[in-house]
Amino acid sequence: MCVQTTDVYINAKTHWRNVPSPVWDFSIGGYPVLKKWLSYRDQRVLNRELEEFQKIARRITSILLLSPELNAAYQCTKARAVEWPPLFKKAHVVVLALWVNLKEVVLSIFTRNRKEQNDDKAIRQDSG
Repeated sequence: MCVQTTDVYINAKTHWRNVPSPVWDFSIGGYPVLKKWLSYRDQRVLNRELEEFQKIARRITSILLLSPELNAAYQCTKARAVEWPPLFKKAHVVVLALWVNLKEVVLSIFTRNRKEQNDDKAIRQDSG
């Protein structure tokens, strides 16, 4: 199997040759990992950063090589997953709604207490 490669240049003196194209193109959330990582570095790359780039590239290579097994394991787990009963789904929504309401109540009490404290302070200053 022949894999296309890419040469990655940092500056005139520093580059990597034969980076596998699938590794270079690997993205998470739409962001190409290696390209994004390099974009945060300036052209004066330190030795430890060069080593880190290589480690990241190797990890991505491992993920790509393991992808068939990872996908198979995911599909197997997904097939054996148990659907939550409707009662628990509704309970989750109710708990979330209660949490949002509780947060709003606490915030309004805090705001009201703060306003009352400021009003009391203003009254004391006026009478003092």
